[in-house]
Amino acid sequence: MNKPEKYNFFLNPYTDTAFTKCPKCDEKTKVKKFPIIIFIEKIKFVLNLNKTCKYCTYCDLIIAKKEELKPMADAYGVKVDDLFIYGTIPKEVYKQYENKTMLYQEFHKVAIPFKDVWKFTVQPAGWYPVKK
Repeated sequence: MNKPEKYNFFLNPYTDTAFTKCPKCDEKTKVKKFPIIIFIEKIKFVLNLNKTCKYCTYCDLIIAKKEELKPMADAYGVKVDDLFIYGTIPKEVYKQYENKTMLYQEFHKVAIPFKDVWKFTVQPAGWYPVKK
């Protein structure tokens, strides 16, 4: 059974922006590692990745750089856009599966999906959420 959803997520497509401030609330972001679950649909493979990301404690927002995922996607012969970044797993579960593959059935038992996936666009006066 999946756990309740946790965290909002933004995959940062901008190579020149580090998001030292949250694009939603403008508070300073922190640097934090998250055990992120990535599903590669094309080859039916689940990755658990301990990823360093920016994090806004106020918005509960994880910001990961798309550019940093490119080498990993290339290693599996897929494009970054083919990756489905599903959510996180508890750190103790990550340590159990570190450097090992996770079966699809196990992934569903331990995964904690993101509450929401946000997108932001650059505009001259700052960052603005994109309507879904």
